[in-house]
Amino acid sequence: MDQQIRTAERAARAAGDDVEARARLGADRKRRGTEGFEAASAEWLAGAEEIVKQTYEREEDTEEERVARRRALSFEKGRKYWRVVATQYGQRSAFCFLDSTTGDVLKPAGWAGPAQHARGSVFDADGGLTCVGPYGVAYLTSRGVQLTPLGKRG
Repeated sequence: MDQQIRTAERAARAAGDDVEARARLGADRKRRGTEGFEAASAEWLAGAEEIVKQTYEREEDTEEERVARRRALSFEKGRKYWRVVATQYGQRSAFCFLDSTTGDVLKPAGWAGPAQHARGSVFDADGGLTCVGPYGVAYLTSRGVQLTPLGKRG
């Protein structure tokens, strides 16, 4: 059995796939997920609120109209997933989910849980905001290609 594992590792290295580097990357991602997740998620929420604000607030609106139309985002913390809740006109909906162990941004499958595949990460260089639009996070095509979020201004 050990011989098969070593053979597989050698084949992966020969193909340019560094097994140890992938293991280090996974360990580093897990460490960042537990240590810096709260700070990264707070920055992500501020960026997502700015994206939403650009769509829902218009210059010609009065202050009362802006307050009535405003769409607020907030967290509901769970054991593994943090639900990002969008509140507008007294109605609440699941905007997206954040995986507190890895920092992944996930599209909601419904109110109770996320869809399967990650759309981004709060630890990415862009803070995970390229997958965020004013109405939620991006869809994936059947081939796993991420589409531009609906309503995102380019």
